[in-house]
Amino acid sequence: MADNELKELERKIFLQYFEDGFWDMYIGLVLLAFGLAILLDISYLTGVFAPVGIYFLREGKSKITYTRIGYIKFRNKNKRNIASILVGVFVFGLLIFLFLSSGQTHPFMDFLRNNMLLVIGTIWGGALALAAVFLNVKRFFLYAVLVFIIISISDLVGSLGLNLVVAGIAITVIGLLVLVQFIRKYPIIPDNEK
Repeated sequence: MADNELKELERKIFLQYFEDGFWDMYIGLVLLAFGLAILLDISYLTGVFAPVGIYFLREGKSKITYTRIGYIKFRNKNKRNIASILVGVFVFGLLIFLFLSSGQTHPFMDFLRNNMLLVIGTIWGGALALAAVFLNVKRFFLYAVLVFIIISISDLVGSLGLNLVVAGIAITVIGLLVLVQFIRKYPIIPDNEK
């Protein structure tokens, strides 16, 4: 098999790992955790949730995904580290939020502070858009637009916490629907039928 054929096969198999909806649910639950942390004033909630969410993501993939389509160790480890990238971007957005809340004055800082929700929406939505482009997972574009809009309009409609909860629930539900579709598409074949 030629190297380019192997890369194409690797890409197709890699994309199957995003057909199970676990990443969707993780993204949705992270947004939900941020929203609840803001609404309930429990700042540590997101810090606790991220590692717990990664654990459930790995367990779900291990128990559901890999039992249906198998597991392959890919040569390109950068794609496998998407969890670190997404968590890093979400944390970066939170750090920007905290930095802008510090009270320092500068014209650029004043602009950012006056448009803080637009900045955060752009960062988080942009991260999801980049994930959609690099991973070729089209529904992540929907999430990018949803997150950008829902954060950016928080001053006008609802509140940031409430809007993040709504977006988190919507993305989690989509992830669950994707998981159901995945389970129907790839049933576990009993050993006696193999």
